Amino acid sequence: MLVLTSSFSTVSKKLCASGTIVFGGKRVAFIPTASDPYKDKSYVIKDRRSLVKLGCDVFDVDLKNKKEEALMLALESADTIFVAGGNVLYLADQMHKSGFTKMIRSLLIQRTYIGSSAGSILLGPSVRPFFEEDRGDLPKDFVLSDDRGLMLVDYVVLPHTNNQTYLEVDQKILKGFADKFHFVKLKDDEFLVEDVPATHKQ
Repeated sequence: MLVLTSSFSTVSKKLCASGTIVFGGKRVAFIPTASDPYKDKSYVIKDRRSLVKLGCDVFDVDLKNKKEEALMLALESADTIFVAGGNVLYLADQMHKSGFTKMIRSLLIQRTYIGSSAGSILLGPSVRPFFEEDRGDLPKDFVLSDDRGLMLVDYVVLPHTNNQTYLEVDQKILKGFADKFHFVKLKDDEFLVEDVPATHKQ
């Protein structure tokens, strides 16, 4: 199962009450990697605390500088894989370098993926629409050689669409990429639940 949120901490209680997913006692691999470029990590802390409050056993797994074998062992010990928000370009880069891209499909045969903001965008076909928004927060020598996402949903999530701060950026993204990708707007108080594509369950 795939759970896409714009702000997990905002919808955690609603998600729990919906009965869509049982949190209590679940072991959650929490991936905060996307927040590395930023000093303010309050949104990541809120998401993590929300999981703990729901009764989850949460442990951190950083994709950065992680060898593929060690990453696989860590993620295999979890019931749920949670990918937090931040810089989606940086996240995609670390995803490809760590081997996360290759292993996530087999892991999701028996596990749930929860994304928050960038973690939800990552599930789509590409992170290309967010180049202009996120590139400026990264070092000048940063190069993303592969802009593909995990391709587990056929659309690109546009998070925080109820936040006026992102209104101008969102309009630019839609104007520049509406003919290339299908976008799904996701407010901070909304969530989406999808099945893992059948081709990825085999």
